[in-house]
Amino acid sequence: METPRIGDTRKASEIGRKGTARYVLRLCRCGSRQWVQINKFLAGKCLVCKSCANQKKSETQKGTGGPSWKGGRVRLSGGYIGAYVHEDDPMIGMAKHGARNGRCRYVLEHRLVMARHLGRPLTSLEVIHHKNGVKDDNRIENLELKSSHNEHMAEHSAGYRDGFDQGYRDGLQRAREELGK
Repeated sequence: METPRIGDTRKASEIGRKGTARYVLRLCRCGSRQWVQINKFLAGKCLVCKSCANQKKSETQKGTGGPSWKGGRVRLSGGYIGAYVHEDDPMIGMAKHGARNGRCRYVLEHRLVMARHLGRPLTSLEVIHHKNGVKDDNRIENLELKSSHNEHMAEHSAGYRDGFDQGYRDGLQRAREELGK
């Protein structure tokens, strides 16, 4: 059998495929030749080969240009927010490593807000405390820099020591009032 030329048609069985469809040989923009079902070809589908389609998809679907891009903020487990930082950002060194290929571009947003406020990246020993206890409230007035983990934990335990019992009693009283209404 002679070598098929672009535009030639064949039955599925003639090109090693199952079914009764007819196929046309077409040339992709990358130079590859492929057999495409005639009905799909005439309908304007299969305009490029799979590798060209996947390449175009990877260019348009990933990162800031992709349709699933939500501004670079993601909710992480534990209630914190992760913020996307670009590769040329001076705060990229604060990104957690260990993601795909060891290159993560997300930084905990509360740490990023404080670092931008201070004008320098934070060290791994510096801890950011949320004054109101809400982990996704990352306004600068709600954040406080602690120099160590111990200092941060002392702040939390002092809150329990000084006000836990009173807060528990107040909450219990409110619940009783709501049930009584």
